[in-house]
Order: sequence, then structure tokens, then C-alpha cells
Amino acid sequence: MKKHQSFRHITDSDRDRIQALRDSWHTQKEVATILGFSESALSRELNRDPTRVGRYVADRAREHAEEKRTHSKYPGMKVEARPDLKQYIIRELKKLRSPDEIAGRLKKEGAMPRIGTNAIYKWLYSDAGESYCRYLCTKRSRVRRQRHLKKRVLIPNRKPLKDRPDMPGLVHVERDLFVSPTRLHTKPAGLLLVAPTAQLLKGSILPNRESTTVISATQRHVRAMRADTCTADNGVENVRHEE
Repeated sequence: MKKHQSFRHITDSDRDRIQALRDSWHTQKEVATILGFSESALSRELNRDPTRVGRYVADRAREHAEEKRTHSKYPGMKVEARPDLKQYIIRELKKLRSPDEIAGRLKKEGAMPRIGTNAIYKWLYSDAGESYCRYLCTKRSRVRRQRHLKKRVLIPNRKPLKDRPDMPGLVHVERDLFVSPTRLHTKPAGLLLVAPTAQLLKGSILPNRESTTVISATQRHVRAMRADTCTADNGVENVRHEE
């Protein structure tokens, strides 16, 4: 099995060595091996200058790299630009809190500029934040490439959230299902209903995730909470939401 090469940026000194090796008639494969780059990375570098004819020139390649960097948005720059925000995120990561939790805490506390979950992940997956990826539950330091996902099950006759009535005095309930990881093959699931404005929480453990089971439990809880509306996600267990 071919060993995966760790990623690193091509520096100015690397460009000088590439030029010297190419001028000495070393092949592209030999240069990649000597410098420790993949052939694809070296190929992109050799073709960085679209006006290049024949010889690779380090200074010209450096200029094009600087120009590209100037006109691109550096991933994670929002975090790097604020040392206090960066230190806060690092402290929370060391407490094994997820980027989603950190973003939520920042929003709730309002002590720093608000930053979203995606921005934190961008910083983590950049060179500046990669060393802190070990605190993530996945320990992943690069974005995982997703294969073609299966088409999600459509919920018939679903109503958009914007159509929910907003008259004063109505009790709006939000519902979600909590399940164990797929690898555990556990049938029981937790059903949770929350009314944010009324600060009311209600739930139960269900024997399975079948739509009939979920609907029956939901009806019972909605009656007990005297809710006027119930909002759910697009999970397949909500296929019978109209009931």
C-alpha cells in the first residue's frame, strides 16, 4: 500500500531548489522525490506560470504565487486576525468542546465577535489551526471528501417554517430524535420536545424509530404541553407528520 504523503506548502527556498534541479536536467519524478513532494504538487508548481516557455524560473513562480495569495481569502483569517478569539477557541477545544458548541457559546456570551461553526472548521483545517485538530472527536485534520450521497427521502406535503403562525400567545414546540451511533445497532431512541419561549422540555425513550411509534409519542407529548404547533426536521421517521 502506498504511504500517504503529508501536505506542506512549497516555500521560496523550495522554488530555488526546483530551478537548480531542473536546470541540472533532473526529471520531474526525481525532483519530487528529492524534495519530498508528490508529483502532482510539483506538476502544479511547474505550471504555475502560464506564460512560461521551457525553463522554470523560481522568481517568476514566486511572483505568481504571491499574486494568487493576495487575491485569495486565507482560510481561517477571521480567527488568526483576533488573538483573543483564537486563544478562546483553543481553550474550549482543549476542554473537548466541538466547534459547534464553541460557536454557540460565543453567540450566547456575546463577549467577542461572533464566529460560526464553518469559520472555526476552516481555521482548524488550515495550516494555522491544523495542530489543534487532535482535540476534535474525529481527530481529522482535513475535510473529508464525500462521495455521491443518496437522495434524501422526501417528506410529502411538508410545510415550510416560514408558514408557521406568529400570533402572540401560541406555544411552538420543536421536536427531534436522538439515536445511538449506527455501529451499535441499537433500536431504542430518545424523543425530545422543547418549547423555547415557555422554557418547557418533555421527552421519552422510544422502543424504535418507526414513524408510527414516533407519531404516537409526539401526539401524547403535544397534548400534555398544550402546544399549538410542532416543528420537526426532514428525517424519514417524520414521513407521517400530517397525523
